[in-house]
Amino acid sequence: MNSAAEDQPSNSNEPIRSDDPSQPGDSTAPRDAQSSGCVTAILVAVIVILAVGLLLPAIRSTPPPKRIYQVKSEFERLSMAIMGFKARFGVPPPSTITLFRHHKGWMSPEGARSRRLLRQLWPQLNVADETFKFLPVEEVTLNGPECLVFFLSGRFKDGRPVGFSKDPTNPFRVDNSGRDGPFFEFRGGFNGQHFTDRFIDANNNRFPEYLSCLPGAKQPYLYVDLERPLSIVTLKQSLGGYMPDIYRSTPGDAGTPWNDGTYQLICASDDDEFGEGGFLKLEPDNFPDSNDRRFDRDNLTNFESGPLETPPPRSQQLWQWICRHYMRVLLGCAGISLVFGVWRRTKHSTVPPAARTPSPEP
Repeated sequence: MNSAAEDQPSNSNEPIRSDDPSQPGDSTAPRDAQSSGCVTAILVAVIVILAVGLLLPAIRSTPPPKRIYQVKSEFERLSMAIMGFKARFGVPPPSTITLFRHHKGWMSPEGARSRRLLRQLWPQLNVADETFKFLPVEEVTLNGPECLVFFLSGRFKDGRPVGFSKDPTNPFRVDNSGRDGPFFEFRGGFNGQHFTDRFIDANNNRFPEYLSCLPGAKQPYLYVDLERPLSIVTLKQSLGGYMPDIYRSTPGDAGTPWNDGTYQLICASDDDEFGEGGFLKLEPDNFPDSNDRRFDRDNLTNFESGPLETPPPRSQQLWQWICRHYMRVLLGCAGISLVFGVWRRTKHSTVPPAARTPSPEP
């Protein structure tokens, strides 16, 4: 009689216990484990991305053809202007010269050198005080970029270049006498306080440089005269601190310059850095693994039709880098595998046993 009653459900107030892990009361630990696993997964993903980013090399690219064409076209116009200057005066513009406001400065050794350069242009030049009273300071040395502007534009009048006077004793007059030049139509002027448009005055000596035509350019064109003898001192002054050496076709500090006997024009291109200069063979891969000359790669010059280095395809660059740095690749992959393994073990250990092994059905 009592056996039937024992089979009936109990009406007592005791709570009903269940082994079902899906009940809300026992889900806290699995949820915490899932949350911890998500955070760990995100951290591992960030680590992997950073590791891959550090391992991959910087992919070298060629400046867009349109920009190359713009610079080369302007180099051609500047070359015509330099040749026009030479046709008028017999020699191209010098790429470094020191000017003195007073006569006594011209009696110094540097004054004598600069006086010889100027008298190649104007044999009857008078170096009296009256001639150079336009100088803002007692002494000023012009570097290559400044000489390019000064000799192709001449003096400024009413904020615009007006060339040089045909007065053989004082070509720096700005009156209404006959004029030589300007030899190039520069985009820019002087508003009484600052140079405008593509003129800049990097060293604030009131003699401007000319920015390249590339969008957002911050560096001027470099100009180095290679027709006259080039000593270490004059080379340093010509480059004006923009780069330590010109480009040479043979090795060494005294190697033969490219365009020897004429001049070099150099544009810093997209990275706005000139680099180191020096020996250059003009081959497709001029700088195969030279980080210290990485800024030279995209430079544009008047002795090469395109950039100084034409990089290989991106896939080839990546393969070359892997071949040269395979140990870094192996160590990086091993590190990523180690981190991933630690993450997997951490995730597995944070899941409660009840969540990993389902209870048997009653």
